[in-house]
Amino acid sequence: MNLEKSFGAPARAERDGHWFKAVDVFKDVPGFIDADDPAEIKLAGAGMSNPNYLRKVRDELSKSDSFRKIYKGRDKKGRDKEIDSVDFLADIENTEAAERHTIAETVVLDWRGFTDASGADIPYTPEYMVTVFKQFPRLFDAIRQFVSDIDNFRIESLEDDVKN
Repeated sequence: MNLEKSFGAPARAERDGHWFKAVDVFKDVPGFIDADDPAEIKLAGAGMSNPNYLRKVRDELSKSDSFRKIYKGRDKKGRDKEIDSVDFLADIENTEAAERHTIAETVVLDWRGFTDASGADIPYTPEYMVTVFKQFPRLFDAIRQFVSDIDNFRIESLEDDVKN
């Protein structure tokens, strides 16, 4: 097995990002109906091959009250620290916002061909992407699902399929 051929291109694409057709990323989103739309989105992976993603996830976890209590281990009397329901519920509420920010900053790297209601191009910024994720949760879910599938990053095989 040639490791570079099998895993090299997907790992680079996951780390550095790759331009994908929006219709491929959003094909399962109800209401996304224009199969001829030329819009593209540059995505990196959401996993071990993307060090920016990993760093951001660690940063977000370190802000979690529950995580801090687990990490600190035992109290001064040697008992396991308890995670109270207030901390746990606050962490759950913050998790979704943290995940939107993480993916907007480290997974979605750029886009082209995305327009507003009047047809004007919308420049990509992570801050704007967070608002898009809030406004269109199915779009967020589609991106999250797409980047979690390594087969989508097998760029050489995708390009070979296009050539044939």
